[in-house]
Amino acid sequence: MISNYYIIASAARQIAKECAGASFVRAFSLHSDELRIELSNACTIVAILKPAHCVLYLDKRSLPIPRKNIQYFFEELAGSEIQSVVIDSADKLVHIGFGDYILKLRFYNSPNAILFQDEKVVTTFKKETERSTQPKEEASSHTLQDKVNEQLPMLGKYLEKEFFARYSLQVDSTSFDVSKIEKDCAEYDTLLRSFSQSFTYIVAGKEILSPIELYHLSQKPERTFSDISEGIFHILRTRDQKDRLLQAKESLHNALVKRRAGIEKSIEEITKSLTDMSRAERHSAIGTALLAEAHTITNPQEKIKLDINGETRTVTLDLSKTIYQNAEAYFEKARTSKNAKKELEEKLPSLLRRKETLASYYSKLDIIKSPTDIESLKKEMVSKGLNIFANQDEREDLDPLSKFRKFILSGDYTVLVGKNAKQNDDLTLHVAKKEDMWFHARHVPGSHVVLQTSGRKEIPKEIIERTAEIAAYFSDAKTQKHAPVAYTRRKYVRKPKGSAPGAVIIEREEVVIVTPRIPENDE
Repeated sequence: MISNYYIIASAARQIAKECAGASFVRAFSLHSDELRIELSNACTIVAILKPAHCVLYLDKRSLPIPRKNIQYFFEELAGSEIQSVVIDSADKLVHIGFGDYILKLRFYNSPNAILFQDEKVVTTFKKETERSTQPKEEASSHTLQDKVNEQLPMLGKYLEKEFFARYSLQVDSTSFDVSKIEKDCAEYDTLLRSFSQSFTYIVAGKEILSPIELYHLSQKPERTFSDISEGIFHILRTRDQKDRLLQAKESLHNALVKRRAGIEKSIEEITKSLTDMSRAERHSAIGTALLAEAHTITNPQEKIKLDINGETRTVTLDLSKTIYQNAEAYFEKARTSKNAKKELEEKLPSLLRRKETLASYYSKLDIIKSPTDIESLKKEMVSKGLNIFANQDEREDLDPLSKFRKFILSGDYTVLVGKNAKQNDDLTLHVAKKEDMWFHARHVPGSHVVLQTSGRKEIPKEIIERTAEIAAYFSDAKTQKHAPVAYTRRKYVRKPKGSAPGAVIIEREEVVIVTPRIPENDE
């Protein structure tokens, strides 16, 4: 409705009245399709030249102009005074006279602002494109509505309905007095061109603007403004607020969906792991079978077949260990599997509560009415540990460990891996505690890897090996079948003054030979 011909005409009349004699200061654009013409009387003519969404109004606010991302236009008009502002009688084309120059604001076809001098184009706001100017078809005046459209082709939906209501006419009538209709149309056109106020109405949940009161709506105006520009600015601001609210709600909804999907996946994985209760028993059974058959295994191979609970199974052996040591390794796997089960059982209720909390926020989306409600909801989520909008930097502020790669090993052991030289220094020098275990592939570039021990003095050999495998994987030894990895307590790692990022010296190191890989479920 704010793109209606009579709305633009009303704005042109206001500009002519309030800006006559005002000098051109500058014309610039901050946003695509928006031209702002700043005048010496502290007013700015705003023309939004967007197809199907054209707007003209007078902005009396004093706004700061940014130094960047701004483009200036029509410098030829500097210091020129506005002498006239008129609109074509039947087209959305506004002429602003500046002495020898005329600036034409075209609000139809390909909207543009074009500066003329002596009827020649000097410059344009947007690049002009070829426009086919097909003649308008002559309306056949068979019905009353056809006749009205012929006389007032720029009315638009609501002003047309108002015309028929004010003059008590039937739209589809074929019997009418032509001279009377022509007189009524001229009178209505004069009325539309004389009003200085503007009125807003809510129709089907949408706010519309009119230069006159719309009696056919059988409702009072929602708001009344002293001039057309105030009404236009109100509509634009309201639309912008609604758009921003819709975008914020959509962002919130998408974030909730994404977080819920992540939690549901974790719950599914944990539930699946808990239903598979046989891993610890399998490892224990393998250890028991190895002990029972140890005296018969005289020439062990990497893969051997054993009778386990009445079923023949293929078992993998570490040939660097004795049969008894292999059995103990499987018993250790059984113990760590049990510990992992306990950890998962403790974690599951927390995830279920988080899922339930997230679900409660879906119902709150419908009652959000303003950006303030969005911010309040975000703060409430953060207070409950659901900072679903945090960016990477904010997540690192909340959880400094989030920037490192992270692995959880059986028995509740956490492994952190640096992603670059700077992170390696940060992980080793600022995050790792002195009793944590520190790992690095020997003689090749690679990540610093820290096994958090939580103060535990004795670390199972299997955990040492699995952490070393991770260190080898995140190094230039990744493609080797067997790679040496050095490890020691963090307190025996130091950084020489002035050394390059990631460079350290280690003392009391031990070395383990492993196959580079990242953790996966063991048999």
